[in-house]
Amino acid sequence: MLRQTISKNHNCFEGSRHVDQVTAGQLYLNYLAYLFWTALLLDQIS
Repeated sequence: MLRQTISKNHNCFEGSRHVDQVTAGQLYLNYLAYLFWTALLLDQIS
């Protein structure tokens, strides 16, 4: 019984860590896109 609970919590932890990695990846891509568009706009203005 206790062992089942531990493995269940471990899976939950692994899952949330995976979600964190995905979220970090999304933020990184958004950041790159932001830099890209900012550079593009500055290039248009000047």
